Order: sequence, then structure tokens, then C-alpha cells
Amino acid sequence: MYPEKFTHNNKNYYLIEQPNSVEELKDLLLTNPYEIYAILNENTNQSEEPMLTTFLALYSFDFKEKIIFFDVSRQPQSTLTTELWSLPEGFIEVIDVGRVDRYPIKFYKGSK
Repeated sequence: MYPEKFTHNNKNYYLIEQPNSVEELKDLLLTNPYEIYAILNENTNQSEEPMLTTFLALYSFDFKEKIIFFDVSRQPQSTLTTELWSLPEGFIEVIDVGRVDRYPIKFYKGSK
């Protein structure tokens, strides 16, 4: 479902192994600023075609336990802010009016 690589602004980004912990994810983001992208499947129905959205992943110590995803594909310049705790599990959890949706996510880096 997820591509092995994608191109953005004439640069290739490659699928990387999912971080195993929040600390590993923080380290990845802090040591590679503006180089980590995330592709999120916004279709919760697994039997349908995936609806992939590409985000630039932004993190700073000032954000504490949150991460900001800057949309570069579907709704350019919109953002999504979420808690870091769910990301090593491979999804973003969104709670809206009592409904919980879990969207699968993969991370990409500018070099292998």
C-alpha cells in the first residue's frame, strides 16, 4: 500500500523502519530536521483504495510530547498536530464525537 520511495521538490525520500519508541522517534526527528516525511492512509476502510496524504514531520523540544505534520499533498499548508505516543505503534489516533479512528502511518527519510 505504501510506496518504497516518493519524490518531493525533486528529491527522493525512502521508506524507513518504523521507530520502536517515542525516544527513537524524537531522536530521528531532531537529528534530521526538515528531512522526515510521513505518509498517512486516511481511508479507515481497508477494503477500499488507500487515500494517502504526505506530510512534513516537524518536532522540537518546545513541542514536548506533540508533533506537527505539515501537509504537502492534499491540503497544502494545513497542519495536523498529534501526540507522539501513538506513532511508534504505526498509527495516528483521532477521536471525534466518541468515534476513534486509527490511521496507519509510515515515515520516510531523504537518504537511505
